[in-house]
Amino acid sequence: MAEYQASAAEIAEFIQGSSILTDDVKEAIDAILKDKGADGVATVEGTVTSADVANQEAVLVSNDATLNNLTLGNDTTALVVGADTKGDVAMETQEPATVQIDEASVNLAINNNADNNVTLSNAKGGSLSVGDGDNSINVAGGTNVSVETGDGDNNITMTDVTNASVKTGDGDDTISVKGAVSGNIQSGSGDLTLVMDQSAQEDAQISMDAGDGFDLLQLIGNAVKHTFEFVNGKFHMHSADVAMTGVQVVAQDANSDGKIDLANDHITVLAENEKDSIVAKLYKVALGREAIDGDDGWNGSTLGGINWWMNQFEKQDSDQSMDHLVKSFLNCDEFHNLYDKVDDATYVNALLTNAGADTGLASKYLAELESGASREDVAYQIASSVEVSGIDGQQYVVDGF
Repeated sequence: MAEYQASAAEIAEFIQGSSILTDDVKEAIDAILKDKGADGVATVEGTVTSADVANQEAVLVSNDATLNNLTLGNDTTALVVGADTKGDVAMETQEPATVQIDEASVNLAINNNADNNVTLSNAKGGSLSVGDGDNSINVAGGTNVSVETGDGDNNITMTDVTNASVKTGDGDDTISVKGAVSGNIQSGSGDLTLVMDQSAQEDAQISMDAGDGFDLLQLIGNAVKHTFEFVNGKFHMHSADVAMTGVQVVAQDANSDGKIDLANDHITVLAENEKDSIVAKLYKVALGREAIDGDDGWNGSTLGGINWWMNQFEKQDSDQSMDHLVKSFLNCDEFHNLYDKVDDATYVNALLTNAGADTGLASKYLAELESGASREDVAYQIASSVEVSGIDGQQYVVDGF
């Protein structure tokens, strides 16, 4: 038998004095001790079998143990595994499970759809699989760790993990990356949020398939310094070695809180600086659409067109003044078809409405037209005005489409 005896007081003293166990694990075991006493907790060592832990509500595994295809029944809701332990364990409880595994190589399967709470600290390999609940998973340090979740809305934190593998189901998951994390992430069809703190933005090395859904990349810290591009169909973040597939474009307001939309089913091409942003704004203000919602005649795609125009506006040399560029940009059938047959008042109101600006400004721009300004001039004035500065703003452009 691998079981050894310990009193409730001894177990409680050990649990509360541990600096490694999480508060969730401590609370779970403390509740069992108060309800069941030591009879509710199995403390085991050596080679551990299912018979050693039958009908226990918490299982504490000592250091350097071997889990011999261990199965924990419906009664067991808390599991603590010590350092250098190895082997396989399955938890069958249908209640939420609280688990902490420290410096071990354990393959853990939690076979329920509850909201489980799992911490893997300094793992020496091993794997974790959970069902369709809204699980909270913390992988703090370690190497060669594999995590697979079901279709719930999971919250996964990874800190300083080498060669990690994370595969999520179709729920709306949040994955937080901290420090030097390397490995691969594959998400399902839900809406994924990938959060990277400042250290991860410099040290992470991640390959990611964002799957379907509407995804979000959130950069903690100053997001303005980061640059991005697409290379061979993969989204690359330059400040860290992060490459993502299943993502088409990045949308990021340089003055925002560091949130970037990664949209699979809708592309929004945005600008790097004020000059470039005029292009995105002109699409919105003058043509009444996002930069990529139509066909500019570039082989069935506007991606080449928006990139070309942004490059022209960025250069803005002596041969291509801003006035010339704006007139060239708006000298298209789409612009003429929209406005050639409408009067000035209708034209100005349409532009202000497209911009989401106050139509009370119409008199200002009608006066410009009456003073000899062209319609292209007015479109540029509205697109670059303070009143509509929020339209796409100063934002990143993704090169290399």
